Formats: sequence, structure tokens, C-alpha cells
Amino acid sequence: MKTIAVTGGVGTGKSTLVSALQEKLRIGSEALFDCDGAVHKLLTTESILTKVAEAFGNEILNPDGGVNRSALRNIVFEDEARRSELEGILHPAVLTLAQTALENAANREDQPTSFFLIEVPLLYEVDFPVKRDLDLVVAASRETQINRLIEHRQLEPDTIERLLSSQLPISEKVERADLVIWNDGVLSEFKEQIDLLSQFLIQEQFHDN
Repeated sequence: MKTIAVTGGVGTGKSTLVSALQEKLRIGSEALFDCDGAVHKLLTTESILTKVAEAFGNEILNPDGGVNRSALRNIVFEDEARRSELEGILHPAVLTLAQTALENAANREDQPTSFFLIEVPLLYEVDFPVKRDLDLVVAASRETQINRLIEHRQLEPDTIERLLSSQLPISEKVERADLVIWNDGVLSEFKEQIDLLSQFLIQEQFHDN
């Protein structure tokens, strides 16, 4: 089983690529780990929720006791130290879940899988010591990222700027990647690249025979 980490900037098309690869490579849900999804689930667990509330105060809680993600996001975007504090709470738990999912997939005898996909937006921003065989970066120009965030998420320019500034520049991620897929064009062009990528993974280097 080969482990592939998919990363990139916000608005570059990571999730689109992961969904397509999951279908084309016939990867079941047990062989897919979404770090953002894990964070969302962790923020609903009592132990993590308590730590976050203790660190950031009850103002980041909704009336029902859940996390107000918008309020929390505004705090960590404005203050790098607070962002590091939140990462210190969440990332160890995410790593544990990712490693457990990877080990469970590797040990499945009833439905063995050739690939394990990890979608991890902050692969190079934080310490992520999960062993991988391939780091795949989905890249796009800053202009493309901004346009997509305005069109698809209706974000304000200042919010977009803070969001982009919280991540490494795409150029740095590209330099560290094993493989790069550029997604600056239309969806059909992106899908063509994904088709070629799938063929490469299956036929060339990353298929277990």
C-alpha cells in the first residue's frame, strides 16, 4: 500500500482532485483521511472542545455550546501566536487519527487497498510525521485562488488576504513536492490532468503488483 499526501493552497482544487482519485483508483472511505474533516469532528468532542474554550474563552462558543468557527477563525487569523496555540491543541489529535486510519487500512485483509490518500492542507506548515510515499501539490496562481474564493465562497478581500497569508506561498509548496498538478484553467483541463495522474499511479510506479 502506497500513501499519497495531497496538499496545496486554499482554492486550488485539492478536494476535487482527491474525490476524483478516490473514484478512479477505487479507494474506499477506509483508505482516505481528510485532515480538515478530522478537525471539524474533533471540535465536537468534549475533550477538545473544553481545551479550546479554556484557551480562547467562551466567546468562541455558540449558545448551544458548540464552537463558533467564524469567531475562532477571526481570532487565529489575526494573531499568529493564537493560531499556533490552536494548532497545538488540534494537530496532535489529528496526527493520532491519521496514523490510526493508515494502520487500519494497511492491516485490512478483507479489503486490501493499493493506495491510502491523505488530504492535508497544512502539510508543510506544521509537523506531519506520517510516513508518505508521495507528496502531491495542487497548485494555482494567487489570482486564481482569489477569484475562486470570491466566486465560490463569497469571501471578502480582507478575509481572503488573511487566509492566504496564513499558509505558505504556493511556490514554496511546489518546491517541496514530489509531484505538482497545476489547476489554473477550466475544470475540463484539470480533469484531463487527473486522468493522466491516475494512469501514472496505476501503471508506472505506485501500484502494488
